[in-house]
Amino acid sequence: MNRLLTHFSRIALSFFLLPFFLSCGHSNSSVSLSIDSGREESLRALSPAAKNGILEGPEQSAWFGSNKLIFSEIKALELELDIHSSEPVTISCAFLFEDDLESSGKLKKDLNPRDLSILTKAMGRTLIRMTVPVGSDLPESHSGSVPCGFAIELAGVKGSQVSVISCSSVLPETGWSLARRQFWAGFATHGGTINAENPHNTEIAVLPRSCLVLEFAGSTSGIGNIKNQLRQTFETTGIPFSFRLAPFQGKAYVPSFFAGEGSSIRASSTNATQNLEGLRLKHNFSLPLASENTSTSPVYADPRQILLWPQDLWRKPEWEVFAWDRFPSVLIFDTLDYAVQEKLFKRLAFFVEKQGYRGRLWTDADLKGLHGFNAHDYRADSLAEFFDRAEKENFALNAEEKELRTIAENEGLIQKTSSGYVAGAGAILSVSRESAGYLRSLFMTHESFHGIYFIDPEYRAFVHEVYSSMDTRAISFLESYFTIVDSLGYDANDQYLMENEFMSYLMQQSINLVASYFTDNIRERFLRYGGNPELADYIASTKASEFVRAATLLNDYAFSRWGLTGGRVSLFVSE
Repeated sequence: MNRLLTHFSRIALSFFLLPFFLSCGHSNSSVSLSIDSGREESLRALSPAAKNGILEGPEQSAWFGSNKLIFSEIKALELELDIHSSEPVTISCAFLFEDDLESSGKLKKDLNPRDLSILTKAMGRTLIRMTVPVGSDLPESHSGSVPCGFAIELAGVKGSQVSVISCSSVLPETGWSLARRQFWAGFATHGGTINAENPHNTEIAVLPRSCLVLEFAGSTSGIGNIKNQLRQTFETTGIPFSFRLAPFQGKAYVPSFFAGEGSSIRASSTNATQNLEGLRLKHNFSLPLASENTSTSPVYADPRQILLWPQDLWRKPEWEVFAWDRFPSVLIFDTLDYAVQEKLFKRLAFFVEKQGYRGRLWTDADLKGLHGFNAHDYRADSLAEFFDRAEKENFALNAEEKELRTIAENEGLIQKTSSGYVAGAGAILSVSRESAGYLRSLFMTHESFHGIYFIDPEYRAFVHEVYSSMDTRAISFLESYFTIVDSLGYDANDQYLMENEFMSYLMQQSINLVASYFTDNIRERFLRYGGNPELADYIASTKASEFVRAATLLNDYAFSRWGLTGGRVSLFVSE
């Protein structure tokens, strides 16, 4: 069995193996094949090692047979292996084809070449996924045939051992992952080679209607600084992109239309590479949905991706709903225009935030001619209170609000109980395509920081600490501004709301713009709406120093904890 699979693409079956194959019966292997439907199918042992699924010593092979009807149901095969060895080993896998077998089920004397999936430098618990070739993806030497089994070969030092723990039917994925304390390798139909000790050099072909899933570890060696944040870049023949590093673990998603369909990609070797734990391509998975069970399940995306998302790829012409990839309980609606946005959120805006309107449900006639907001943010508690009140009062919601309620319930933001709706966890935000580009970016940042504030009690506590440290004149200026500007109309008696808006107004732009924003934009608008001139003079004379100080504290906190900064909530960078 010496180097059987490693050289399978170039040589036929070694002659000294034939006595075993020609004399063996069709005994079942202890390894079975789990099919998607949950049933277990027996595999035939076509070699001694396949009988119990254990390969011992260098250059050992295990051959497993099935039948073409079973393999016709399989899109990809995943092998779970347990490797025991004093040194890393090489595992080679390949498919067995119907034309490899005699009519009796025995292997033919001469076997044609085939594609190999080779994992080098492997140790410990390992998963190998192979995409089943069909049609035009079949090796040329097996054109017209069908897969009906597979083989594994171990190449390692004396005393090395590989046990086949399981064999399952799965969906096709290519790439690698070293997360979850085991190595995973996914191969395309034509195989290839992946080095488990240095997988970052693995090149992946970006298929149409696919999605890259990137797994990031929390950075242990720093992420740079606010002015020069480290990035994980990717070498690609398609559309260049990168991700800023963050100090917390998480996943990111890059649909194929962002990476360039038909391109190839691999992780660039930089000082950031150690933070990338996986680069997997999900085939036929163009939208990374939070759940496949509902047609309106949010799409995982980075805020920058949402702003760039092609509108013709929305699932609905009026709006699309996303889940922030790094904070998945925060849902983000992007709407066609303000009119669509108002159908979803206007009544909610007056119920939750508008002074003189809060806590009541208003009809469309009541709110005619009144402005809600051009961007929105609501925590789970407010959503539950709104929908619970509507149900108890038998209030007629519009179709968009009902769909909003369904999404909030499906995603766990609200829960229906015997006594009505109660809060779950999360938040809902919204921006609109009607906003100018620079406003969409500003609104996205502003609302996204609201989203984090809603879901993170530690952040709320820190914001409260900063707010409480402010000069009372600065707070009086800002709370008065929130109250007198008619397009805002916030209720200044709501301390939660005041601290939340204080935070987002500071964090919606980069720190170097805070002073001019408050001394020019906000101050001018404050005076135009009849604000106290003495408070306006205080802001001008101090050059908004209190707001700059507070913004600096909030910036440092957001960067050290999440890798985010004032004016930017995105980690995705499209070059």
